[in-house]
Amino acid sequence: MRRRFSLCSAIALIASTVGVMTAAPVAASATVTYSGRGIAFSGSVAGVATGFADTLPLPSSGGHQTASSISAGLPSLLGGDTLHASAFGQNDRTRTEAAASSIAITTGSETITADFAMSRAMAVSSHGAPVLSGSSQVSNLVVNGVPIAVTGVANQLVSLPSGDLVVNEQISSTSGATGSITVNALHLTLTDGTDLLVSSSRAGVTAGSSNCASFRQPTTGGGWIIGQSTGKGTFGLSARPTANGFHGHVVYKDHGTGTRIHGPVTLYQEFGNGALLQGPATQNGQSVGNFIVEIQDNGEPGNSDTFSITTESMPPHAAGGPLQGGNIQMHKPCK
Repeated sequence: MRRRFSLCSAIALIASTVGVMTAAPVAASATVTYSGRGIAFSGSVAGVATGFADTLPLPSSGGHQTASSISAGLPSLLGGDTLHASAFGQNDRTRTEAAASSIAITTGSETITADFAMSRAMAVSSHGAPVLSGSSQVSNLVVNGVPIAVTGVANQLVSLPSGDLVVNEQISSTSGATGSITVNALHLTLTDGTDLLVSSSRAGVTAGSSNCASFRQPTTGGGWIIGQSTGKGTFGLSARPTANGFHGHVVYKDHGTGTRIHGPVTLYQEFGNGALLQGPATQNGQSVGNFIVEIQDNGEPGNSDTFSITTESMPPHAAGGPLQGGNIQMHKPCK
């Protein structure tokens, strides 16, 4: 039975923006080729290299690559939960996303935290030219104890005593029929050698001929709901049927109870604008049977989407409701 949830208002500050760049049409190549990558944490902190939840680069032929981690970081320097990334190239476009929650960065005199950060990027082959767009969300950003009002403008600069923080960094480039866009929810550069990307998505295409046949499309998303108690329940997910079964992951943390749930997707079924994801669950480090996740994609910008999760633990962990931040997308061919 499909669960239904009533809408409620967002409980945290969210900022998002969408940028679109279109190149002049040129002669199209034989077929569309793809490039892209999603990664939750990338770069270095105080000279220490980091890379967590990394899809790795898409091949030019496209496909679907995902990565996740229930938690990751560098001791005393960097931490985060429910890291998630997805990169998908098919039909006429490349779509990528990356997300992380409970972000904490401490280096030198700088301390930066955020409840949630997500980026999305898309590159589309249209009439022989690349069309590029991107967006990001950052919730409850605090720098050195001072809350930062995220404006929603691309490349918002926050000056720091020892460097700079760019919020919603967007970098686009085109050359002929080839174009790419990178969206970084946060980009931190400091004089101690820190050069850190948080929730980084890059999508590119070389325009060419394509079709909109209904090949196997993924469902992806990240965000948070009100958890089992009054705390946030943050999640990341990706799921797609393949020729040999199913591919994807679910990561979830209830920040009120501390419960952590993660596992691969081994069953995926769509129903209208919703879907069911199921797989073997690890809950707080222990195998507990399966998780069952139900989602609904109710359109943009995502605050009408819903997410629920139940595990077979005793007692079962169950939480669900409308998204308070983030986005879920059931991707469709050429849309």
